[in-house]
Amino acid sequence: MASQKNNDRISKVFGITAFFDKARWEDPPYRLMNFQPKELSADEKLLTHWLCYITDRQTDARRIWDVGAFIFSQIVEKIKGPDDLSLLNPANHDRAYFIKRRHYPHVGEFRSKLKRADDNKYLFTSRVEAGESEQLADYGFPSNFVPYFIPRYYPADYKAILSTYVALERYGYSLANYLKAMVNTLVKRETDPGEFVPKLLFSLHLLSYKDIRQPRATEIDFPKFLQDAQERRENVMRLLNDCDSFETGFRRFRQSNNYYDNLKRPWCALRDWFKYRDIKTYFEQALKQFEHVGFLKNNRDTLLRSLELPGDTWNNKFKFRKCVLENTEYAHRDNMRFGKLLREICGNNGAVQSAYPEQFDITVDFVRTMCYRNNCDICPYGALNGKGENLKSVCMPSNTGYCPVALACCGYRYECPGREKCDLRETLGLGSG
Repeated sequence: MASQKNNDRISKVFGITAFFDKARWEDPPYRLMNFQPKELSADEKLLTHWLCYITDRQTDARRIWDVGAFIFSQIVEKIKGPDDLSLLNPANHDRAYFIKRRHYPHVGEFRSKLKRADDNKYLFTSRVEAGESEQLADYGFPSNFVPYFIPRYYPADYKAILSTYVALERYGYSLANYLKAMVNTLVKRETDPGEFVPKLLFSLHLLSYKDIRQPRATEIDFPKFLQDAQERRENVMRLLNDCDSFETGFRRFRQSNNYYDNLKRPWCALRDWFKYRDIKTYFEQALKQFEHVGFLKNNRDTLLRSLELPGDTWNNKFKFRKCVLENTEYAHRDNMRFGKLLREICGNNGAVQSAYPEQFDITVDFVRTMCYRNNCDICPYGALNGKGENLKSVCMPSNTGYCPVALACCGYRYECPGREKCDLRETLGLGSG
């Protein structure tokens, strides 16, 4: 009886989360990338998206999508061969996309932001003026200025981007070609669909992250970084092309702490390919007419359930964990990262077969809006703990507007499904009244 009660409680927690997750992707969490030029292929847009995520560490995601994408999409369009890698060489400051700050053409006008003491540090720069872009204007770039972008960990990000391009040389500088090769290899090896996404993530880790480490700005040296990238590529290719070596590397990778704690950006990028409406379109178009594209479509539900929760501070907040796990056997597992614990719960509980850990990434919006403001009285999770007494004053189905619960709890604009068709009301037993 106790086990059944535990299963019912867990099932409701995952049901509430699935509701918010569905609402989240009906109203994507950030506006579309600011591409320049606009006429990029799906493959080029997908690679721009991946480069943006490489720089997505403790940096405002909106700035990455608005300013970073404007620059990275130019890099993607221009680099089509080995000679084009010179466009990432700071020594070519008159045409490169990565230069020392003292060579930024508007350094005088932006002196208040680009301090003189930082002249020997670096930045990514556009080679196209901001023009009439409202997105760039939001960051103070006049129409006749070329925008710049400085990720927080730019030395490592720069090395990762250069290394990614050196690796992609074997695939015609195409991320789609790389993905096709990986999918083809995994399908031929008869990879369990449940392991397909983790192995694809490992392949992306090999492409851009393995052995990059954290160089300092003073260590940036294009010839040295290029040589490192070429040697790294050969090591990666040996791993990708040898089944036993790949499997051994993957097992170690999956058992490491990094798998749950330090792979937020790759997990988010991979998630977007399957769930973000526009990015999903680029992914599908880039792999269109690929012989194994049917494998991805036919196993979509299994692939989604394989997505892990991108670890961050929001989903590990004690108050949220305590609330959602209260009155379950997992209530006192404070020593385990939340994503890893959710994967264990999914493996142990048959009631959550259709749910998966990544859905709890809604915490990036939910925790800030609800837990930080002590809005327990209108909280659907709180309703499971005898709280949420004012939830009904928020949940007023109309059939003609946005769901007030999704809007109040997370800021998601999601069409109200009505009393009779609302998964959240059904999960909480609110009925049709």
